[in-house]
Amino acid sequence: MLLRDHFSRKCLFLGFLFFLVAFQTNGQRFSGTAIIGANVSQIDGDNLFGWDKIGLNGGMRLGYGVGEKTNLAIEFLYSQRGSAPSISSGSDFQSIDLKYIEIPILIEYNDWYLEEDDYYKVGIEGGFSYGNLFSVSSSNNLVVTDLDGYKKNDLSYTIGARYSINKNIAGVFRYSGTIGTIYRNEDADIEGQVSRWMSFRLHYTF
Repeated sequence: MLLRDHFSRKCLFLGFLFFLVAFQTNGQRFSGTAIIGANVSQIDGDNLFGWDKIGLNGGMRLGYGVGEKTNLAIEFLYSQRGSAPSISSGSDFQSIDLKYIEIPILIEYNDWYLEEDDYYKVGIEGGFSYGNLFSVSSSNNLVVTDLDGYKKNDLSYTIGARYSINKNIAGVFRYSGTIGTIYRNEDADIEGQVSRWMSFRLHYTF
């Protein structure tokens, strides 16, 4: 617990520095972005089906232009994942709530430049993300009796697309999945748990 609290304090400090860099740089190559949105997620191997778990996804992003249409970006996110039974299914299986700090590193390619307004209308992106699990809970213990069995760290892949409404505001869709399982103590009930989630977000670039 102390180690996790120490990590959380480091993440908060990193986030503070992140905002300082985003807001104090005047170079055209850098951009700072605020992010707010939601995840819909599921866990393969938890005896539930469907993208029924809804959670928050938000934070900040720092981009750096490396070419005329290409950016590198790093994000600092709060992300809720897990799984839940469908309301209509009447399932007795538990919901699982996993809260992460995620740090994606991405490459973005932009197109459809609007010269008059000086921004790209669309973009695609992809990369990898480190996740640190800082909270785990469930509605009951029908499937998982050892919640501490969830791995505290994971690596995931992510791909996405952006559509900009104007120079500052954009809608972003992203699909992500863990590389490998998210549970240490695999047994017959939860064999091969893999986390997958889709994110729907609004970006505001300063």
